[in-house]
Amino acid sequence: MPSGVAVSHAGGNSISQITFHPDHSMNVGHMDIRTVTIELLRAGPRHNQLISPLTLYLGVCGNAAVGRVSLPFEHGDLELRLQELRYRVADQDDQARRSKLLDRTGREVAQILSAIPGVSGVLNPEDEQPRMMTHLRIVLSASELAMLPFEASKVPTGEDSMSTWLAL
Repeated sequence: MPSGVAVSHAGGNSISQITFHPDHSMNVGHMDIRTVTIELLRAGPRHNQLISPLTLYLGVCGNAAVGRVSLPFEHGDLELRLQELRYRVADQDDQARRSKLLDRTGREVAQILSAIPGVSGVLNPEDEQPRMMTHLRIVLSASELAMLPFEASKVPTGEDSMSTWLAL
């Protein structure tokens, strides 16, 4: 473990505490981290499945009810979109187009996450704690879901849900 960092974990309640002790003068203090697990499950083997809006997944978040989740993409369309999102911008028009595509993808991934019951409650807790970070753990039972750019998601819930990026 790097010097200057102390980590403690509370067993059953899934809250960790990280205390930073920087070498230079910086008033950081400690930060509590809570872990939220989201699971996307599909029946059948983990492999040999393409992404399709026709495939249904089960979405599970904590103790909330299980929900049905479908993806808004066809496999080939998602592959093309991911290629366009790569950092190969040639001119200003390409950059503006890429920005719009990233925004649209962020909204669609947020809609996928918001289709899972319970996600809205855990990502927007009523008791906002400024020193609390949320570690979003995404568990996938189907290998094709690894293609989804969860890191490009907008906030899946709340008033600013489609304008604020989810910090992963």
